[in-house]
Amino acid sequence: MKTPSILICDDDKNVHESLRLYLEADGFKYTSAFNGEDSLAQALSGAHDLMILDQMMPKLTGMEVLRELRKSSGIPVIVLTAKGEEIDRILGLELGADDYIVKPFSPREIIARIKAILRRINDTAQEHSNTLKFDNLEINLDHYQIRLNGEAVPCTPKEVEILHLLASRPGQVFDREQILLGLRLFRRYAHGRHSHKAHPPKAARRGAELGGQNRLRRRL
Repeated sequence: MKTPSILICDDDKNVHESLRLYLEADGFKYTSAFNGEDSLAQALSGAHDLMILDQMMPKLTGMEVLRELRKSSGIPVIVLTAKGEEIDRILGLELGADDYIVKPFSPREIIARIKAILRRINDTAQEHSNTLKFDNLEINLDHYQIRLNGEAVPCTPKEVEILHLLASRPGQVFDREQILLGLRLFRRYAHGRHSHKAHPPKAARRGAELGGQNRLRRRL
């Protein structure tokens, strides 16, 4: 089994040292970057399985790194920040972060979050189907197409992705953050596309319009 490689991006050497001890104890490999430019270059190299990204770094901030990274890479990202406001968490998630941890943090908690994300990604890769069918409704991610009674229905890519996510989890109630995370997992392992800002309410209305009303309805 491949040993997961973790990229630590923070300008504080103490953060690297504390995480190093726990990562090594759990059998992870790791690489360090101390500014935004190096962090971005390392993340784009494709050599790492997950990135721990500090929000405030020299040369490029964590949010600038994340924004640029998501143009071409789906590497999982945990953002570290000294800011705990909800708006900061939402911004990071909408830019493509997979999780958000406020400093000061417990290294053990970060290790647990890393394992949870990697496990969730692996489960998604094994279980995900790109085409879902419900009676007369078909949602196809391979061709970004929705068909109702055999006829193509005009939808934006975001609407197709969100409807596919909702339809693939019958009975589950999603909040906004879960939808953003679910879309990133789909893009990363179904077709490798980068993240966009999602619009869950609009997509939910579209689902009702397509005729799969009771099958696709979710509370958002």
